[in-house]
Formats: sequence, structure tokens, C-alpha cells
Amino acid sequence: MQGVNYNKAMFIISDKYEEIRVKILDDLNRGATAIPIKGMYKGVERNMIFVNLTEGKWSSSSSISGKSIKMLFLTVFDAYDIYGEGFKPFDE
Repeated sequence: MQGVNYNKAMFIISDKYEEIRVKILDDLNRGATAIPIKGMYKGVERNMIFVNLTEGKWSSSSSISGKSIKMLFLTVFDAYDIYGEGFKPFDE
């Protein structure tokens, strides 16, 4: 129904926030959003990173995967419509 789509969105929670931020900005040449969060189990406050990736950037994202940086949580999901700079223009 939605068709094939290779764009992805990611929520990243890690104690290595700054290292991941640099990799997203420099290695992937992509912007991201930091969302302040508080864990419910231990009450620890952190920044969660939200980032949208196109097909080409998604395949390059292994530099921010759990293999190279210790993640607490990494959630990846399909993003069918991403509007804004670097993605679809709002007039489509």
C-alpha cells in the first residue's frame, strides 16, 4: 500500500551522545535533533537523537551503529514522507 521506500528515521539513546552527534554531522553530512529525555527505570536524564536518513545515507550509517559505539537503545523505522531541506519540498 505504501510502496517501496528506503528512507529511515532513527531514535538513538546513548551515553556517547557527543561522539554520535559528530558522526551524524560530519560523516553523514546530515542534521539531527536532540530531544531531552528522562529514563523511567533509573530516572537518568539524557539527550535522545532523532535523525532522518535517505537511502544513500542509510547505507552509510554503519559508522553510528551499535557495532562501533555502545548504544543503550537504537530504534530504526521506515519514513515514507520526509519534508524539508535535503528531502522533499513542502509543495509536493
